[in-house]
Amino acid sequence: MLYKTENYVGCIDYIYRTGFSGWAYNKKTPDTAVDIEIYDVTTQTHIATITADIYRKDLEEAGIGNGCHAFKFDFPASMADGKDHTITAKIFNTDFSLSASFFTINIPVEIQYDGYIESFNKTGFSGWAYNKKSPDTPVDIEIYDETTQTHITTIAADTYRKDLEESGFGNGRHAFRFEFPQHISDGKEHSITAKISNTDFLLNTAVVTLNIPVENYFDGCIEGFDKTGFSGWAYNKKSPDTPVNIEIYDETTQTNIATISADIYRKDLEESGIGNGCHAFHFYFPEYMADNKTHTISVKINNTDYFLKNSPFSIGLNIDIEFISADITDNCNLRCPFCSVNRKGLLNTGVMTTETFTKIISFLPYLPAGSFYLSCLHEPTLHPELAEFLELIPPELRDRVLFTTNLAANLSDDILFAMSKSGIHHINILVDTLNPSLYPKLRKGGIYDRFISNLERLTSFCSQQHRAPKLHFITVALKSNISEIPDIVTQCAKKYSGVFHEIRYPFNVSNIDSQWQKENFITDDADWDIFDKSLKDTGVSYVLCRPPENYYDKVVSSADCYEARQHQTLMLPPAKPIQLRIDYKGIIRILSREEDFHVNVNLVDNPVRLISTFF
Repeated sequence: MLYKTENYVGCIDYIYRTGFSGWAYNKKTPDTAVDIEIYDVTTQTHIATITADIYRKDLEEAGIGNGCHAFKFDFPASMADGKDHTITAKIFNTDFSLSASFFTINIPVEIQYDGYIESFNKTGFSGWAYNKKSPDTPVDIEIYDETTQTHITTIAADTYRKDLEESGFGNGRHAFRFEFPQHISDGKEHSITAKISNTDFLLNTAVVTLNIPVENYFDGCIEGFDKTGFSGWAYNKKSPDTPVNIEIYDETTQTNIATISADIYRKDLEESGIGNGCHAFHFYFPEYMADNKTHTISVKINNTDYFLKNSPFSIGLNIDIEFISADITDNCNLRCPFCSVNRKGLLNTGVMTTETFTKIISFLPYLPAGSFYLSCLHEPTLHPELAEFLELIPPELRDRVLFTTNLAANLSDDILFAMSKSGIHHINILVDTLNPSLYPKLRKGGIYDRFISNLERLTSFCSQQHRAPKLHFITVALKSNISEIPDIVTQCAKKYSGVFHEIRYPFNVSNIDSQWQKENFITDDADWDIFDKSLKDTGVSYVLCRPPENYYDKVVSSADCYEARQHQTLMLPPAKPIQLRIDYKGIIRILSREEDFHVNVNLVDNPVRLISTFF
């Protein structure tokens, strides 16, 4: 039975995120509380019936009975679903709806959990997770490999972290660390997810994609070989004090030559952390290999697929090379007044092709360290594929290679980074002044700020690489910069990570302006003596190349100075007679020989064999 609605009055006063409040009463019985029926119109559901019996002084003062007619209602958890709900409220057993009782609300789904994967590396990842409703109780984390659809493990997030507690995450015991299992180290891509156990809550940044290389426990290297044999070292990182056996194989004859033990003690190995140092070996070639034929030798650790660095290698060629002076371009971006190369009238730049470069680096296995120049007379950074050329060099042979640059071109981070990670023996950098006003006079066509930017960025990149090239510096001594050179040497060593600094005299060649030569060349021995003393006072290592006696009495042609090197900066084995020069077209010339030998590597199947046969 419904009662007459004119006897009732009531209103919803406030609507908020968790519920609403108001008041209602029956005028005929002003001191008796009434019940309120609450409905969800959207779902056509009766939510609850409550009593409007809370005292409010303002109601009593307004003449609403005894004032005990207010109510407050909290929305049930079921309505926190992120959907719209239209709510009505009326007095029980009447059709009287409270004023403002027809309203719509949308309560977001309450997220009970929180958590993050904060960091990961090749060994595992770490983070935190917790339940807001049980902030002091650790939760479990389920970890899955989505790639293989495998449940890896379940771990507890129960490690204490002070920063979590200070941020209000319960008692702070909600951190975790997960180490990847060994089977994931398979060189394949894996997508890892982590979620709170028995929920659908994925931790933020929970999808971790990784590719962990197959762990290699072996290391070793062939360090040198000659016509009698070769030597090196090898060991097992997991058993660093136990010698390993080495298998030696002749790829040419498909012969297993020998299996030997790498058990010779070397102090340098022990000092480098290679186990107890008893991991070196030396092997003498068997007599059958003295057949004037080329043999390709491979060396690996016994019963593994691990080949020692620098394996395979070829022996048997009768070839003895001191150095190869190659140029991958035929031009320079500068026109320095003391340059020994006459580039007058040269406008276009010739560059070496990839095919030619591939041919000339076939000489690398037969060279000592730091004896293959990618540049000598010209600027290598003018080559648009310099970075690609560096990548073409086999990693185990890169210690044979160096190049010289003025660092004056507009070089990108990409090319400088490629230089830093190339692994070549060293880079010669030409630094004749660090004086911004003198720089454009000595390095004609150069911009000082660009040069310094290139130098600083290259130094920074090299400092971040484990096997970066060493930085060598070359300075030409002139009257205009002689007082500055001690500071240049000091800065290059301390600020720009230089490990070697050579100070040279300028060539006395015919293409240098005679007036400029008179004003700039240092010809007095006493001046060189004073200069040498000022360099010694720096306490920094350097090599000073002074001109020979009476050197400046006679002007020579540019071609004459091309055939000589001012100073042998490398510690080379004795009796290395062959010196090669190769230009950007691939033309080989043999220096220090009376024979007139010119051949294009592109017309020869095996240039190394040709040279060895010729000599």
